[in-house]
Amino acid sequence: MALSVLDWETVSLDDPLLDLGMAAVGLAAEGDVLVPERLNALVTGYQALAPLSEADAAALPLEIEHAACIIAFHRYYRHNVRFPDASKSTYHLKMVKFVESVGAATRPG
Repeated sequence: MALSVLDWETVSLDDPLLDLGMAAVGLAAEGDVLVPERLNALVTGYQALAPLSEADAAALPLEIEHAACIIAFHRYYRHNVRFPDASKSTYHLKMVKFVESVGAATRPG
């Protein structure tokens, strides 16, 4: 049985590597950090259908950080500007810890 995921949230033509980075933020994290085993499982599954070039594989950690920064901005804007909510006003800062974990999770070895 094959599993497929359709993500219609932003329906746009975008960089597939950024989409993979967004998936990593959502699926390969535990708590506020990127888990190497989860990332490896995600990337292995992805590559079974769409192999990454060496350049894309090398760029993936930066795209994961890029995705986390996009999410952090969205959280900040939503909870501090658009719909101010003091209980969630620092929710975006969780992405800082996540971004810091990307290097350790993606470093070879």
